Amino acid sequence: MDSDHNPLHIFFFPFLAHGHIIPIVDMAKLFAAKGIKATIITTPLNVPLISKAIGIQKTETCFNKIHVHPIKFPSVKVGLPEGCENVDSLPSPQSFPIFFKATRVLQQPLEQLLLEQHPDCLIADPFHTWVTDSAAKLGIPRIVFQGVSVFTLCSLDCIKLYEPHHRVSSDSEYFVINNLPVNSFYELEQVYADYYKDVLKRKAWHIGPMFLSNAKEKAERGNEVCLDESEWLKWLDTKETNSVVYVCFGTLTNFPDSQLREIAMGLEASGNQFMWVHQAIGAFVTRCGWNSILEAVTAWVPMVTMPVAAEQFFNEKLVTEVLKIGVSVGGRKWVRLVGDSTKWDELEEAVKRIMTGEEDIEMRNRAKVLSQIAMQAVQEGGSSYSQFSVIEIWSQIFVQGVLTRNSSTLS
Repeated sequence: MDSDHNPLHIFFFPFLAHGHIIPIVDMAKLFAAKGIKATIITTPLNVPLISKAIGIQKTETCFNKIHVHPIKFPSVKVGLPEGCENVDSLPSPQSFPIFFKATRVLQQPLEQLLLEQHPDCLIADPFHTWVTDSAAKLGIPRIVFQGVSVFTLCSLDCIKLYEPHHRVSSDSEYFVINNLPVNSFYELEQVYADYYKDVLKRKAWHIGPMFLSNAKEKAERGNEVCLDESEWLKWLDTKETNSVVYVCFGTLTNFPDSQLREIAMGLEASGNQFMWVHQAIGAFVTRCGWNSILEAVTAWVPMVTMPVAAEQFFNEKLVTEVLKIGVSVGGRKWVRLVGDSTKWDELEEAVKRIMTGEEDIEMRNRAKVLSQIAMQAVQEGGSSYSQFSVIEIWSQIFVQGVLTRNSSTLS
């Protein structure tokens, strides 16, 4: 296949949430940099976010190969307020189940677009479960993009295979997952990556941290900061190295006032100033979203973990017990989006351990080593760089084979 005259064309279809959209944009950039045409499918409200993350106003060749194609999302028709096209725009956490089901209305316009443009491959978020049927019906190869750690994938598979949760007496009792051994860049979760491939017999490529491949555009990602950047940077510049605690729970976590008071009291009682990648930042209080963990690892900042929902509890185990670059606050209650189970004194103790405790230096040294490995992984010759070359070659071979077998379907 002549990549200059007849480039591979790949569709990217992220779930409609910032934490799902941005990693897929990063992946599209990686493919575009290789000369592959990338089209990101989304809804009108999400186009500005994606365009900003792409850097669409720029003139570099790779950006010219990325296109954003909006398809209409009938918010009002499915029982949502006008303009609710993203999880972050929902009026309340209770609206999420309605929104999740409503994304299925995108199936018909997506299938129509697939018929019209005949992409060579479709890379989709696993939350769009129906895409499997759509791609199969039209004879288009489909790859699932898992935006979680290999540790999480192994954990979920082992729970399904061995059912250890059936051998405990309560929801709060610990259980051991047999042989649980995981990743994003191979070296971060080497044991688990090997387990996933050799024991579970699953294919995976470790091509992250993908945002490092787009480091120049990192400041353009996500929403606008609500504070004056010059003011908080000026404030941080006055602080000593590793002396400030950064607190961020993402756009989807909604704490009630009672929990926010506990968090504020715990941070104040720790005796540390609190307020990213700035040398004054010495710790990161996080809900353990995978994107945040990867950014903390590459910035070699230890973490105070406060998981709330989804796969965040698996990520906490990886950070605190496997990589040993974080301290758990002690949250044990899984909720959908709203957290309310952490006491101020638990947070105070965790922050003190990570900022001034005996483990402080060892954790920072381990985090620094991982940061250096992460940087090397995405450079030429690194593990993630090499893995991306493998997936590019594999996808072209796979796609050409499918196109040959299904030429009548796509003609």
